[in-house]
Amino acid sequence: MSTGANAQNGIVLSHRGNVLSVRGAVDLGNVSLLLGALKQLRDAHPVVVLDASEITYMDSTGFGVLLRVCRELRHRGGRLVLRRPAPHIRRMLEVTEMLHLFTFE
Repeated sequence: MSTGANAQNGIVLSHRGNVLSVRGAVDLGNVSLLLGALKQLRDAHPVVVLDASEITYMDSTGFGVLLRVCRELRHRGGRLVLRRPAPHIRRMLEVTEMLHLFTFE
């Protein structure tokens, strides 16, 4: 199991196996870090788990990344699992009718 951390622009990413933990605010200024980390896990694992319990804010670019990676994984027969998403994330997925695309833990 590998771990890594990256702190830049108010976001901290760490991963262990197929689980990516995100802490802080995800926005246009740092969404490329999230995308890069999810792509690495997507390429290595059919199931990727995103621990979203410590995401304090996510703008539309962050939701776009989640949708993109979710679709790519589903196309390959895999899935993106959202672990303990903060209430504001779950609510935005409900409002945008994207809730059904994800698996939740």
